[in-house]
Amino acid sequence: MNSTNTMAFGMLSDETRLSILNLVSKKAMNVKSIVEAIQASSSTNTSQPTVSHHLNLLRMSGLVNSQREGRSIFYSINHEKLSELKNEIDTILSTKPQKAVKTARRRPAKTVAKKAAKTEV
Repeated sequence: MNSTNTMAFGMLSDETRLSILNLVSKKAMNVKSIVEAIQASSSTNTSQPTVSHHLNLLRMSGLVNSQREGRSIFYSINHEKLSELKNEIDTILSTKPQKAVKTARRRPAKTVAKKAAKTEV
């Protein structure tokens, strides 16, 4: 797994970022539209700076694309990156686990030392 995929998987661990990804998967949206949609669908009062921060993290991880149109920046989901992450998950799920190998149980060092001392006497 490469470092950008590791970062992208980490981005999926936040509820606000998942909400943003869900919104921009349907259509390209600007920050104002995303804030309004999040506030309408939840009881939390998510601010514009908070959404901008999360969008920047999502953009840096490659999960969203940004496109400037006039004074607004519109964000959309990066389908290629999500497909890449899905392929990584599919690879993990398709790998069959190996059977555990039993190893000999080792005695603690104290027990071994005591036994050695008894045989010397």
